[in-house]
Amino acid sequence: MEFREKVTEKVIPTEQQRLYALRNSFRKALTKLSTNETKDLAIRQLKKHIEENVNSEALRIFLAALTEQNKSINTIRKEAHIFLLGYIASVFKQDMVDCLDKPPNLLKTLIRVTEAIYRSLAEGNTTIHSACAMSLVKVFEHCIFQLEKDTINIIFYVPLEEIISSGNNRVAQNGAAICLYEFFLYLKEKKQIEVLRFFAPKFFHLFITVY
Repeated sequence: MEFREKVTEKVIPTEQQRLYALRNSFRKALTKLSTNETKDLAIRQLKKHIEENVNSEALRIFLAALTEQNKSINTIRKEAHIFLLGYIASVFKQDMVDCLDKPPNLLKTLIRVTEAIYRSLAEGNTTIHSACAMSLVKVFEHCIFQLEKDTINIIFYVPLEEIISSGNNRVAQNGAAICLYEFFLYLKEKKQIEVLRFFAPKFFHLFITVY
């Protein structure tokens, strides 16, 4: 048995062991998000993991855990998951590139992250909608704003516009409207004039048409 354990230690590289430990620790901390009593401690632990592991392999671990569709988790944890996606964007910035993509690509990672946020708009909870809006603004602020406006449109505006225009889910429509409103306020506050000029006609046309 001792010989087998020593062989195993030699076969598994130190980096793989580190990533395995990070995955387990990150997911363990996520389980503490489910109650208000342990939520703050869990958030601190999770943020520390993110801050200390700014690399593509760790990002894969974080995104896999935060974007998986798990219907059993409660509202407190769902809200925290969305918040953490925005926090990851603020830490990784232009390095938010998932090694899962071949080749790794910022745009693909951003689409995956924003799609996970958009899915959460179907949750009938205003705190989750607010978390979605805040995280989308973080993604734009730290990762998207330097991209071409047409690319920003595809990632950020078109999915929200489709949710609002479809009329299929009133709850998701309201959530998408909150996201666009907060985005508009952010652009106005930060004086993002060029982006604001690009999107303002779209916003006004959408809300006049739908509402």
